[in-house]
Amino acid sequence: MDPERRRQLSSLEVALGYSFANPRLLDVALTHKSFVEETRAAGEANPAAGIEHYETLEFLGDAVLQLGVTTMILNRFPMAGEGVLSKLRSEWVSENSLYGLSRAYDLGQYLTLGKGEEVTQGREKKSILADVYESILGAVYRDGSFGEAFQIVRRDFSSRLDDLPDDLQVEAFTRDFKSLLQEYSQKSWKTIPAYVTAGEWGPDHDKTFRIRVMVNGELLGEGEGKSKKAAEQCAAEEALSRLPEADQGE
Repeated sequence: MDPERRRQLSSLEVALGYSFANPRLLDVALTHKSFVEETRAAGEANPAAGIEHYETLEFLGDAVLQLGVTTMILNRFPMAGEGVLSKLRSEWVSENSLYGLSRAYDLGQYLTLGKGEEVTQGREKKSILADVYESILGAVYRDGSFGEAFQIVRRDFSSRLDDLPDDLQVEAFTRDFKSLLQEYSQKSWKTIPAYVTAGEWGPDHDKTFRIRVMVNGELLGEGEGKSKKAAEQCAAEEALSRLPEADQGE
């Protein structure tokens, strides 16, 4: 790793509150597969050269995050039902949630991207930034321990626990943006929204979908997610944010 890259990553370590014994793991956690693929295609490295991207660490980090968040919620609400816990955890680890945390760390500036992703504003893409938050947790776990990764999760999510009522109810935090948009559409335009798949990418076990929501042929919003349902919710949420006097259930 060249000295300039090491200095750059050191500033991120300060923000994370964790110093890597093996800084290369953090570098890998910030390397998008587009860079690896373009480098190899250009003949600048052979497949055995050891260039890696973040997808394996992201897979690991997702498990770390799920366990960490579950532990926090159960510690606070040990008597809550499984349905409530599952819905709350899903909101906390949603793409929108992780995107917000990535923006707080300004992770986009640290990414190593291929030229194609640079051109298409990959440093600002919600799906990439959400993935990278997880890959960093995976890197901390690999470099140190679950306890050290959990410290980051606990710091990043503790304020959300503080915002929850002691008598936790599903309605206190769950918002079904698709239902809200449908109600708005039926009331305002006497029709229901249509959801169209605008694109999908990634391996079969880890696809990302982009969905557009339309009303009377007009584009109202777009969203990305790891499932079509999640992407539809994101698209509906964006559409509601653009509509006048739309009730988003807050």
